[in-house]
Amino acid sequence: MKKSYMTDFSNALKKSTGIFFLEEYVDVLKSIYPEQILYKYRKELEKSSSYAGGRKHYADMVAIMRKMKKISGGQKVVSEIAEEWRKLYKKRPAMMDELSKL
Repeated sequence: MKKSYMTDFSNALKKSTGIFFLEEYVDVLKSIYPEQILYKYRKELEKSSSYAGGRKHYADMVAIMRKMKKISGGQKVVSEIAEEWRKLYKKRPAMMDELSKL
C-alpha cells in the first residue's frame, strides 16, 4: 500500500469509535502500526471492562486479547491488562475464569 493510504488508515483508526474499523483492517495495519493498534485495542477493552457483563462478554474480551498477543509488543500489553483486571475485578468470577484461559 502507498504511504499516503497508510497514513489515511492510521488517522481513520484514531478517529474511529469501537473496534469495527480496527477489526476490519488489523491484518493490514498491525505490522506497520503495532503500537497504535495495541493502544486502540487497549482503550476499547478498558471501556468494555468498566461494566460487568456475562461470561460471553468476558470471553469476547479475552479473544481480543489473544489477537493482541500476536502483534509486536502485544504480549507485554496483554500481561499488563490482565494483571490490572485481576486486581480491579477480582469479584467477577466469570471474568477471572476467562482471563485464566489466556
